[in-house]
Formats: sequence, structure tokens, C-alpha cells
Amino acid sequence: MKKAIGFTLVSGLMIASLMVGCGEESQQHAQDAKTNIKEAVKASNEEAKTKSTAEWQKFKQDADSSITVMEKRVKDLRVKASNANAKERERLNNDLNRAELTLKKEKELLNKKYSEFESELKTYGDSLSNKNKAFQREFKNDIKNLDTALKDLF
Repeated sequence: MKKAIGFTLVSGLMIASLMVGCGEESQQHAQDAKTNIKEAVKASNEEAKTKSTAEWQKFKQDADSSITVMEKRVKDLRVKASNANAKERERLNNDLNRAELTLKKEKELLNKKYSEFESELKTYGDSLSNKNKAFQREFKNDIKNLDTALKDLF
């Protein structure tokens, strides 16, 4: 009987020491996992931030190029409009004035959004990326509509 109690006591102590030792090791593994997750999230955010910045820069470059092309097209159409008769010239000049105004508004909106992007980039998040993509779609649509309107003038 004494042997059975002694064996049970020794077995219990061994199991308890194993659990304590494993518990500390498990806590260390959990802490390491938390650290790894934080580092991965930070690296992922940096990658997303870099990707978003590159996409925005490309969009801004394309948009500036489109605006320049539109401004040149308006100038060329003004020259063509000067050769039209008086009534037609007045109509064309009014349409071109509206197109220039729209182009100017789009250019100001683009610059405003660029400034907002630069300031919001410091606190990057998914919402910034989504807002930028929505703006880019809207801007491209507006420029496409303006381009169509200019093509329809002549």
C-alpha cells in the first residue's frame, strides 16, 4: 500500500513538473507568435502603403497627361471655332468655355485629392485605398465624358 501511495505521489509530482515546464514554454511560444503576427501586420501595412502610393503616382501621372491633352484639344478647337460663322462660333465658344471650366474643376479636384492622399498616407488604412480607387474611377469617368463632349463639338 505504501508503495502504491508513493508511486502515485511521485507520478503526480512528475506530471505537475511537466505541466509547469510546458506551461512556461507554451507561454513563450504564444508570446513569440504575437510578436510575429505584429511584425507581419506591420510589414503587410508597409507593402500596402507602398503599393497604394505607386498606384496613386501612376494615376496622377496619367491624369495630368489626360488633362494636358484635353487642354491642347480645347486650344485646337478654339482655332477651328474661329473659322466658323458668327452663330456657330458663339455656340462653339460657349461649349469650349464650359469644357475649360470643367477641365479646370477636374484639375483642382485632382490636386485637392492628391494633397489629401499625402496627408492621409501617414495614417494609412484600407479606407484610404478604397476612397482613392473610388475617386480614380469617378475622375476617369469625368475625363472620358469631357473627351466625348469635345469630340462631339466637331
